[in-house]
Amino acid sequence: MNIKPSHLKKDSNPFRQKQNEQQKEKMKEQFKAVDLSPPKHFHLRNELVYHLLVANLEKLSLNIHLKEIDTFSLVSIANTIDLLSEIERDLQETGTTTIGKDNQGNTKVIASPLVPMRNTTQRTLAQQLKELQLDPASRQLLTDSVLNDVNMFETDFDSIEDDEDIQNIIARAVGGK
Repeated sequence: MNIKPSHLKKDSNPFRQKQNEQQKEKMKEQFKAVDLSPPKHFHLRNELVYHLLVANLEKLSLNIHLKEIDTFSLVSIANTIDLLSEIERDLQETGTTTIGKDNQGNTKVIASPLVPMRNTTQRTLAQQLKELQLDPASRQLLTDSVLNDVNMFETDFDSIEDDEDIQNIIARAVGGK
């Protein structure tokens, strides 16, 4: 059984080749680029983190399988990344342990409550990335099955000037509010 995706199949039978081409066109239609602007009525902790996330997904061509409905999940991922960043900053300032006293007055090393919070947030982020096929293992499967075909990409290079980089695009998007 040939388990290759339809856009990678080559067949000597003209009828099957035509079917493969039709399946390829259906797949291209399914993977058209969509607008991933953040939803207006959804809490976004830090809009810059969201724009950086989307820009990096676009740079790596990992946004082609996403749909408009996924913007809510992307906002959740951006919020989780921002929260994790905030926890990490707090941990750098306060450290992972503190010195305290127990009930008998003995000195005791106490773990910061931020450590389990950081670990939980990291697990949450990993799960969110996995759900959108953005974790390394899912990305590899997606790359193997979809992104290998150059014909899957539809680019609009006229909209972005040659010397413009991602930071300028993000700055314009954030500043244009």
